[in-house]
Amino acid sequence: MTDTTAPLTSQQLDEIEAIASRADGDPFYVSDCEGSLQVWREKALTHVRRDEAGEITMYSFPSSYCSTDQVIEIDLDTWDPGEDATDDQRRQDINDLVDSRAAVNALLAEVRRLRAELTESESDVALLRALEASGVDNWEGYDEAIQSVE
Repeated sequence: MTDTTAPLTSQQLDEIEAIASRADGDPFYVSDCEGSLQVWREKALTHVRRDEAGEITMYSFPSSYCSTDQVIEIDLDTWDPGEDATDDQRRQDINDLVDSRAAVNALLAEVRRLRAELTESESDVALLRALEASGVDNWEGYDEAIQSVE
């Protein structure tokens, strides 16, 4: 199991990016209708209509499709959420997996941005420590600058 408290290595980030790149531009859609929980590649759906936010509001299943277009199908015991705890858990798990797949690229971009920001901050801290260690504390405005960061 991966240590979730340790920072990700560059290799780990690269591996995650490789996984994410396979999913990029290939979103999944969850259909939960009449006891059938299905995950489809959006590109396989037909007659798709979207709202202003880009969310699918109407669609049809394809009459024929590649075996990889339908990612999974689970037959539930109930038709509606709230009727059975096990079915509700399955619904939540599938939706979480699909949502997580979509979120990976945004999270990777944020990790890269924060790492770049951290590198810059570490450089600034190193410079400040070097200045203080060299006794550079006697120029005009030094005390004000120190107070502004405290």
